[in-house]
Amino acid sequence: MDKQLKLRVVTIGASVLMAAASGYLMQSQPGAAPAPGMAATGPVPSAPLPADAGAPAPALAAVENDAPAPGAAAPEAPVAQSTPAPMAVVTEMAERAPELPAAPQIAPAPQIASAPQTASVAEVVSLPETKPAPQMQPAPQILAAPETQATVASVAPALVLPAGAPAPDTGTTGLLSARFDGMGAPCGAARLSLRALPSDAPQTAGMADLVLSAPCEPNARIRLTHAGISFTVATDAEGRYAARVPVFETEARYEAVLPDGSGLSARTRVEGLSDLLRVALASSPGSSELGLNVREQGAEYGAPGHVHAGHLQGQQGWMIRLGDASLPSAQVLEVYTAPVQTPDLALAIEAPVSAGTCGRDMRARSLRKIGAAEAEVTPVSIAMPECDGADGAVLMPLPDLPFSVASAG
Repeated sequence: MDKQLKLRVVTIGASVLMAAASGYLMQSQPGAAPAPGMAATGPVPSAPLPADAGAPAPALAAVENDAPAPGAAAPEAPVAQSTPAPMAVVTEMAERAPELPAAPQIAPAPQIASAPQTASVAEVVSLPETKPAPQMQPAPQILAAPETQATVASVAPALVLPAGAPAPDTGTTGLLSARFDGMGAPCGAARLSLRALPSDAPQTAGMADLVLSAPCEPNARIRLTHAGISFTVATDAEGRYAARVPVFETEARYEAVLPDGSGLSARTRVEGLSDLLRVALASSPGSSELGLNVREQGAEYGAPGHVHAGHLQGQQGWMIRLGDASLPSAQVLEVYTAPVQTPDLALAIEAPVSAGTCGRDMRARSLRKIGAAEAEVTPVSIAMPECDGADGAVLMPLPDLPFSVASAG
């Protein structure tokens, strides 16, 4: 507390103390005014100050009354009134009053040391300020590839005819969808078509036009199969192959086998086969040197009527050669066709002797169809001579045909 505040407290306390003391002295000391109804006993003496007061206490003004007359009632004593002490006395008393001990100053509570602030991870490890990641563009929606109608290895369904119904003259087309090139890109469907040719002309009787379109197979080896015999061909730069092919069945069916092993087929109905005599030689892979020799009416080798790969047109019949002998594992087909009543025909298989054919067996399949009879397939094997450097050819006669092929139908 400051000095002024302490002085005010002491002054107020002294005033209260003096007022209480004055009241006490007025009521308890002699000379005080008598209570009502009682005579005054004499003047009210002044109350003595305490010994340590140092200054005389202020006197109380007492009013003394004359003694009452005998027999008269005592007059009412006037009430003594106190004379207020001078201000100087009060001030002096306040100054001389014992100084109250100052309230002990409460020592401030010891400051509790704050716990050391634990460093956060961000304070311990100063991470470099990262820039907001650039907003990624939404990935383009990938459209699902349309479902293909057929797998790569699927084969077009065969044409099914009801019993007794005539087959259409136009051929059917085999379709192989979902084709892809070597880079996996779609390159178009493969198609095989077969169409019968008119039977009233000698060069078209029993024949059909075959067309293969395989855009994914340019310059490729293709194996064509019909009636149990096969030959190999090559497509062009656009994957196409077309040829006029012989048939051995009225309900003709050709199948094309692609390099990946998948296949597709086509059918057609061919009329007029019962008027033809047809013999074929189909070499096995690696035996494409084999050839068919036909001598009409006993013709000598190299004479007119000797029909072979080097001379396709005879006096009574004609020959067709199919297949590409330059392909790996090539298979070649040679077919001789003549009217069914052609007499005196001698047929043989010729195998040239060379460094590539000597010392091994050469194999082929022979197929013949005479008139309305069913086609017959016969396996053929020729043992070639040793490789002693000799040139020439091996001739193996085929079974003789009936003199009158008309009776064989």
